[in-house]
Amino acid sequence: MKKVSVWPLAVLYMLLGIAYAADRLLFTDLSTGFSQGSCWLRYAAAAAALLAMAPAVCAIPRKKQYAQGGSPWALMVLAAVCLAGASAAQLYRHGFALSIHTVHALLQLGTAVYLIRLAVWRKGGHAEAPAHSALWGIGACASLYLLVPMRFMLHQSSIVRVGNTLHLLSALAALLFATVCLRQVYLPGSVSARKLCAAGLAAFLLCSCQGAASLVVPAAGQTAEEALQGLALAVIGLLGLCMALRSVRQDQAQRQQ
Repeated sequence: MKKVSVWPLAVLYMLLGIAYAADRLLFTDLSTGFSQGSCWLRYAAAAAALLAMAPAVCAIPRKKQYAQGGSPWALMVLAAVCLAGASAAQLYRHGFALSIHTVHALLQLGTAVYLIRLAVWRKGGHAEAPAHSALWGIGACASLYLLVPMRFMLHQSSIVRVGNTLHLLSALAALLFATVCLRQVYLPGSVSARKLCAAGLAAFLLCSCQGAASLVVPAAGQTAEEALQGLALAVIGLLGLCMALRSVRQDQAQRQQ
């Protein structure tokens, strides 16, 4: 079977991110989120980019399992640092009064602590989960679950506000990727390499490439915690790219044996 590389797809996604940044800079009202021209052309470009991953993903056998190990622990640490910074900025701005912002900030701190623990565990060469109960991992993902409705409510996502909608979709992509990774950590062999590759590439496109464009050309009134959250999601997207590359390499290495 012909070898399929993920790198051309990664380059395509990065070029799309550059084009999205230019679109935000030249054709988008950053104070309202409305863009000039058809919003459907922008969604079509994003959909076509997601569909472009099909050859690389489908080249992996359906029942091929992802092998544990080789996790990029440094990216986990970087994401944890960004999330901790976002939590600190959120608490500094909103205080400790009971509110959705305070709850989310505390959940983000929990996510950061779990990522640090997982990074140390992986760096030590351990392939199994750092805790026997999956409740620790589910709790760590709680901040991402809450981030999705928060972005929907606070940024007025709608079809015609392309930037706001992609901002919401990046949170969904990060949540999907984190859920797939969590299942793989606590239930080894339950997630196919194909699913992990697809979730990782989607996170790289929406969180790293288009998310980075939103950081380079920020919306009007973007706060420090929002910028740090976006940076953390961009790092999670890079983690997704690493997982996708490893999934393809594992499959190709086994075919050569």
